[in-house]
Amino acid sequence: MNSIKLLLNNCLIAVGFLTRIPIASWVNFDQINLRRSTYYFAFIAWLITLLLVLIYSLFSYIFPPTICIILLIACNVLVTGALHEDGLADFCDAIGVMGSHEQKIKAMKDSRLGSFAVIALIIAITAKFIFLYEQSSVILALLVCISLSRLFAFTFLISRQYIKTQTSKSEQFTAVNPVLFSMILCVCLVPYYFLLDWQQILSLIVLLCVLRIGLLALFKKHIGGVNGDCMGAAQQVSELFILLVLI
Repeated sequence: MNSIKLLLNNCLIAVGFLTRIPIASWVNFDQINLRRSTYYFAFIAWLITLLLVLIYSLFSYIFPPTICIILLIACNVLVTGALHEDGLADFCDAIGVMGSHEQKIKAMKDSRLGSFAVIALIIAITAKFIFLYEQSSVILALLVCISLSRLFAFTFLISRQYIKTQTSKSEQFTAVNPVLFSMILCVCLVPYYFLLDWQQILSLIVLLCVLRIGLLALFKKHIGGVNGDCMGAAQQVSELFILLVLI
């Protein structure tokens, strides 16, 4: 496989993991390519962002803001396959279990939703609708919250507290060079310099640093570390806080 096809192959793997967008049948999903595809995650976060912003922009020519936001939330679920919403629900199920880390992780792997998961999803979706409706510029809010919340969640891939298990879908993506991965994340932060003023940037830096410390402590308390579902929960929680800062 030549270098250009290999680059495209690994980029498509990242697309296939983070979205429900159909990818070519020739893509090679071997272990080496799976690991290398992690380096494209940050760029796919921006791809998802631009796609959803385009969808919202098209809806805005037809429908009033409330309907546009509802349709956008639905399209987000369709595009991503509710990947992060599922993580939030699973982790909240673990919070609702009174027991050991192993029992909580077992609850997270159960396909059935408990009351904590249902309540968390209702609150998250309702809050997302309200926070977007209250924005002075929904387009700007979407450009920031969709991408930045995913970049924030990806930082947990290089956490030393990541729980490595054979059944984890995301564990295979953790074998990356943390320095290179961090550099890529930093490159993908550059657009915010042009989108936000310095007060907003400073507020978001402080918020996300404190939030990451708090979430790591919460994850460690309940399941002993971080897994893929925790990253989904981190994306959903950070997205709401980012929207709150931007109001």
